[in-house]
Order: sequence, then C-alpha cells, then structure tokens
Amino acid sequence: MEIYKKLLEARLSISAKKVKKDGTNTFSNYDYFTPVLVAALTSDVCKEFNLLSLFSLKKDEHGYYGELIIVNIDAPKEQIVTQMRTEKPSITATNNAQQMGGCETYTKRYMLMSAFGIADNSLDFDGHDNTKSQPIEKQKFKKEVSEWLSEEGLIEKTKYNIFYLDIHNVERRVLKDLKRTNINAVVCEPFMGPPQRRAMSTKSASELLDEVKKLYVSLFKVLEEVGSAGFKVVLIIPSYKTRDGWLTFNISELIGKKWNVLNRKYISGDLKWERINSIIARNIFILSKR
Repeated sequence: MEIYKKLLEARLSISAKKVKKDGTNTFSNYDYFTPVLVAALTSDVCKEFNLLSLFSLKKDEHGYYGELIIVNIDAPKEQIVTQMRTEKPSITATNNAQQMGGCETYTKRYMLMSAFGIADNSLDFDGHDNTKSQPIEKQKFKKEVSEWLSEEGLIEKTKYNIFYLDIHNVERRVLKDLKRTNINAVVCEPFMGPPQRRAMSTKSASELLDEVKKLYVSLFKVLEEVGSAGFKVVLIIPSYKTRDGWLTFNISELIGKKWNVLNRKYISGDLKWERINSIIARNIFILSKR
C-alpha cells in the first residue's frame, strides 16, 4: 500500500534533519526529545507527505494502552494501527486528570517516536554504565546551578553559596565550610541509572541499590557532623522493577536512632513518585535529626 512508502519517506525525512535533542536531564547527564519537539517533527512530515496521525488513550480489562493510527489522507482506508501498553502514574499532590494527562502525553510521545523512527539512545539500557554516574567538572557544575537558580528567579535577592562535594572523597576544607554555614535541611536524590525501558534482572537492580546505599552511608557520615538537632533531610530510595518483582531496601538500613522518620506527619499513605511506564519508583522519606 502507498501508506508504507509515505511512512518510509517521512522517517527518512526526519532522519535527514539531524535534529538536536531539546531536553536535558542534568542529574543523570543525558539529552532527550521532548514531547513538544516530537509532535512538531511528526506534524511537519505528516503535512509534507499527506499523512495524519491520530492518538487515543484507551482502557480494557488489562489496563491502559495507547493506540496510534496513521492515515493516508489520499486514500483514507489505508491505515497503520499500533498499540502500546501504558500505566497511569501515581504522583503525589496531583489529581486524576493531571495524572491521565501525563500518561497521554508521554505514551503518545513514545508511540510517535517508534512509528516515525525517532531514535533515542539515552533510553537504551544496554548503552550505559548503569552503576556509575558521569563525572562533572566542578566549575561547570557551579555555573549551571547558579544559572538555573537565576532563571527561576530564586536568587535575585538571596545570599547563597554553592558547595561542590564528592561524597566519597570529602575535602576537609569543604566540610569545614559546611560546618560554618547555617544549613537547616538537605534535599537529595541519588544517581539511579539511566531511564529504563524494560524490567531489569534482580542482579542488576541489586547492584544499583548497593551503589545507592554506599552514597547514602557516606552522606550520613557528613550530615552527622554538619547537622544539629531538628536538621531535616528529604531523600529518595529507589524501587526497581525486576523480572522477579519490585526490589528496594528499607530506610532503617541507612539510619540509626539519631534520626526520626516524619512521613506520617505529612501524609497518611506511602510517599512515592514514578513516571509513566517507569521501571523505577521513587520512595520519598522525610527525616529529622534528634
């Protein structure tokens, strides 16, 4: 059918554009195609080759799934139909409509990328070292953080300082500066590996969790020195979806009797966040030093 030829030409057209990814995850150090860019790319080639893409979010007895229909406008009976399973995210402080909107946005993005051959190697689990974060040049890191704070309007009238601390190799000078600084709280998220597209092996998930534990053990050694009574810590412990089920570890494995867990003070249920179709869930804990 003519529609397959058109779709091939549309894919080749996008590939020839050499489009630069417009989104950046500065924490995990990778770039990606945002939903807005994917929509613009596919809309342009659909107009060029007289195609129409129609996306619907549906639900059956197995859960939610996305359906993408590509129509040949010159011969509307020629259609390509694809489907992909998805999930509604569970995100604290959002209503059902917002969660469904996020589900639709990102399911549509992944399906359009697949149909129109928009490759994103940052989503390739096998293309990364999943146990180590990438090194960051100190001055570049400080510059990027200060620029972000400025863009968000957070430091126009605020006195601030940016500390660069290698938690595995703490410089005594930096630790001394931290002790002299009035810090009331620390909010942190560990490196958890690149985005996942499929369930991991239990071994791989265990290795990532071991790395997270090492990070936090080192962090709490520092916090014991710089934090006083009432000092707050908000941290993330990941859960990884493996082929044998979800895998994580308990907050009690990190903290001793010097810390209180305050989650129940703020929320009755579990405090967690996860992306659509994510293989990683973020368990959020609020701690206070005794």
